[in-house]
Amino acid sequence: MFKNIPTKPIIGILALGVFLGFAVVGGFDTFVGYTSSNRFCGATCHEMRAVAEEYRQSVFHKNSRGLRVGCADCHVPKPLFAKLWRKAKASREVYHTVMGTIDTPEKFEAKRIVLARSEWRRLQEADSRECRDCHVYDAMITDAQPGDARFWHPVAMDEGYTCIDCHKGIAHRLPDLKGEIQKAAERFTAVLTDDALTVDDPYIARATALYFGPSMEDAILADLEPGTPVAILERNDDRLRIRVQGRQYQGNHRALYSASDKMVALARMREGASLTIGEQTTLDDTTGLDWRPGEMEGWVSRKDLVSEISSLWDYGKTLYQNECMRCHVVFSPTDFWATEWKNNLRNMRRKTDLAPEEMNIMLRYLQHHAKPQGTI
Repeated sequence: MFKNIPTKPIIGILALGVFLGFAVVGGFDTFVGYTSSNRFCGATCHEMRAVAEEYRQSVFHKNSRGLRVGCADCHVPKPLFAKLWRKAKASREVYHTVMGTIDTPEKFEAKRIVLARSEWRRLQEADSRECRDCHVYDAMITDAQPGDARFWHPVAMDEGYTCIDCHKGIAHRLPDLKGEIQKAAERFTAVLTDDALTVDDPYIARATALYFGPSMEDAILADLEPGTPVAILERNDDRLRIRVQGRQYQGNHRALYSASDKMVALARMREGASLTIGEQTTLDDTTGLDWRPGEMEGWVSRKDLVSEISSLWDYGKTLYQNECMRCHVVFSPTDFWATEWKNNLRNMRRKTDLAPEEMNIMLRYLQHHAKPQGTI
């Protein structure tokens, strides 16, 4: 029955199909290879020329060992389907090239932090797959590594951190993280300026003194911390009489703490000042401490209060994420107790140039969002 089937045309069609298949695969491979090359990234794609120059000045391009890591080694996955998906997503860049989204150095710098965070997120979601093509935990002799690496790599192995959590700004310059902090400070200042403060239950916006009377010549009773909730009892122009409520634990008569499940100091008494302490003592099984309710009243400046606590926490979060990410993984606030955050930031103080007020706001953000307190 097969005698009448014309074999030559079929063989010709199959041969043509194989040829076209090789042509398509070869053409696609050539296209992917070219668009993944350093030449394409650094020359053809003119938006990338600035970061290409940063790369050429980095250890990835030239080093004492004569090794070279290309653009695609970090930015294009090697597995086929991951590579295809990456290229498909990159096709959006054609649109932005036509629209001129980042076609000048000024536009690029304005978008640098958005672009960087997008790439950091991609690497985090892939568990730093491209980094691990070369760097393998099991192959590391951590005892032979320099100080910080010798400490952090075992921690990263145990806790499951990924490479990009700590290693940012190596081949390319980091975004203007200080600029992000400055913009957050300006936004927070604007909120305080525009706040009509019509509520009777605001919060302390920045560390401030609690005075005995409405005059700043009066004695100072305590120092109030950012994030402390207060109740307004009386208004006298820009001076307000407030009440602060919390709790006090055994053996510490100089501080008033939050009544929440986090051990956060709200106020610290000055010499000679005292709290109004309740009679009932409660044993907290979690912390192992005996607590009594406490409160105090005094006067503060209106400018040191904010109606919505969210604006303060937004500022604190920006401080934390943009300052700490330069050196190590950005831990979740719930990774530690409030008391542990206090010790952590004290140890990190020498490594940052944040102002004391900024450090304090960052600490209060972390403490108020920490995990529930355990035994002291």
